[in-house]
Amino acid sequence: MIKQILLFFLLFQWFNLSQGVAQSNPKISIQPADREKMLATASPRAMDVLKFWFEKWDQDKISGGRGEYNSKWFPEGHNPAHDDQRLRELFLDLFEKAVHQKLNWNIQQNPYDNLAWVLLTDQFPRGMFRGTPASYKYDKLALSAAKINVQKHFSNYYFTGYQKLFVTYPFMHDEKLESQQECINLITELNETPGFYYEFLLALKRAYEHYQMIAMFGRFPHRNKRLNRESTELEKIYLSKKGSPGYIDGSQW
Repeated sequence: MIKQILLFFLLFQWFNLSQGVAQSNPKISIQPADREKMLATASPRAMDVLKFWFEKWDQDKISGGRGEYNSKWFPEGHNPAHDDQRLRELFLDLFEKAVHQKLNWNIQQNPYDNLAWVLLTDQFPRGMFRGTPASYKYDKLALSAAKINVQKHFSNYYFTGYQKLFVTYPFMHDEKLESQQECINLITELNETPGFYYEFLLALKRAYEHYQMIAMFGRFPHRNKRLNRESTELEKIYLSKKGSPGYIDGSQW
């Protein structure tokens, strides 16, 4: 019975969310000159972040579309320990400046400064401090920037689907249901964008999994041990079901 109620709840939420997707990011026409102006005025270090993360930046700028996938983005990549070390070597100092408010990037007005900030405070700490509480410590900084990004439709300036996708992850990583709803909105819209129709279905699946965890527990139980949080009895039971059909393994979240 509980499963049926949860399924109905998720389907109801999906229906409500899907009704608002079309209005979330109006297709503002961005001219090449507008994009080049923003690129020219972006912080050089912000561009270092973007060109490191999106290794085929110049090629992507010409080709557009989905963009080139990079195995270092996610923990199942080919060599996460090496990639994490590179992040620390190249960007730890920049990250420290960001969290201590010593970077003067224009995240309010420049789409590329904003995207680099989102990566620096959301994706990079998950590699630099993997498996520790520091992975999540500054998530609010990333979420704040992502909200600005969405509000100002900065994704219209980006030239690949993957660039747009990484704006959604601060919402996915947040332990609030409204953030999970926004994440589903954004990734649904991304999958309905000409040029990369349904290229991000796995991301959408992950968004629903994150949503389900927050709907069930109000937080991500898999983080409890790292964050020194006491698990509830229901969370303990759930975590003991690893490997069971339908179990969502958020241990890498």
